[in-house]
Amino acid sequence: MKLIVFAIVVAVMLLQCPTLAQTYDLSSWDCELLKSNPARLSTADAVRRASEKVMPQLPGDARIKDARVTVAIVVDSDGSVQCVHTKQGHPLLISACIQAAKDWKFKPYREKDHAVAFVADLTFHFTNAKVTVE
Repeated sequence: MKLIVFAIVVAVMLLQCPTLAQTYDLSSWDCELLKSNPARLSTADAVRRASEKVMPQLPGDARIKDARVTVAIVVDSDGSVQCVHTKQGHPLLISACIQAAKDWKFKPYREKDHAVAFVADLTFHFTNAKVTVE
């Protein structure tokens, strides 16, 4: 019981302390596709291009009333997610969101009649037992 309380306290502290929040810098990613200077899409444009959306599952018996996790994705010219990085979010939900984002599929994005890679953010919003993408 003490371990559960301790884990909850640590999770709350992480959410309350912005300096501990996970952030990202595209230049620090180990993702080959970034060398090709991919297009940048808004979340709304990326979601519209999605042909397969996999939603994350709450881990175990977690009871999250309201939380968000934002991940940045790099999608190749065929529409497959190649890299996923966490920008910010609830520590108990990050792993599930990364795994779900890896399974998304997209219609190829085209510029000047050529399919190109793109970068976009996905924000998974957990409310009670429901997950949506913003």
